Amino acid sequence: ADKLNQLAEHAYSNREDFRSVLPWLLSSEAINAWTFGRSLGLIDSKTDLWPLLLEAQEKYGPKVTPLLLGGYLFSISNISVKCYSKLFEQIRNNHNLRKFVPELTRLSGLSDSSVSRIFDMVKTGELTKADLLSIIWSNEIKNLSEPVIMQIISILLESDSENAGRGALDVLESYYVRQKVILPSELTLKTLTHPSFFDKVRKSLRNPTEGWHWGKVAHSLIDNHPICMLPLAKVIVEH
Repeated sequence: ADKLNQLAEHAYSNREDFRSVLPWLLSSEAINAWTFGRSLGLIDSKTDLWPLLLEAQEKYGPKVTPLLLGGYLFSISNISVKCYSKLFEQIRNNHNLRKFVPELTRLSGLSDSSVSRIFDMVKTGELTKADLLSIIWSNEIKNLSEPVIMQIISILLESDSENAGRGALDVLESYYVRQKVILPSELTLKTLTHPSFFDKVRKSLRNPTEGWHWGKVAHSLIDNHPICMLPLAKVIVEH
């Protein structure tokens, strides 16, 4: 960590050196890019380097990763929420970069307001419903409010992505079952009976963890809401 902090200080003070290594820092080879970005954000509290970072993220094409920017934005969010929101609006307004908003949101820390930005972008067509899949496997999802969680699940279930059902199921398992929170009956039943769980082709390719999560959520649903046993059993029998 100390070494990365020293490198971040050097990058901040020597812009041309920093510019020359940006292509590598934005590549998949830079495994510590998020940590370096976090150190850089702490030093660059006035966001002097932001235009350079944004330009590079756009310039080096589709193979770049968002790790560097994600770490940088994480630090900025802890310094100034207002500044953090402003930087995200700049990303959103850039046609070539807005696709990174979900992943950058996950990397920089989930909050009700940051996820609500994604909801708004889905509503306007700037992102797809399936783009929400980028944020749901974050450990910080447990910090979101229940209304936001329920909206995530509802939007995923409306998506035509083959992973939508699994994504909604994972949210239910991590937010409700793991934290021993009572499941919402209607939304949980809708998730458990999602067509993707009963598709024969997809079923043959299913990850064993998915079946385990399905069983955990189903048992919790019946424990919380015994009335759901019959409609759930009916769907299982039919398939």
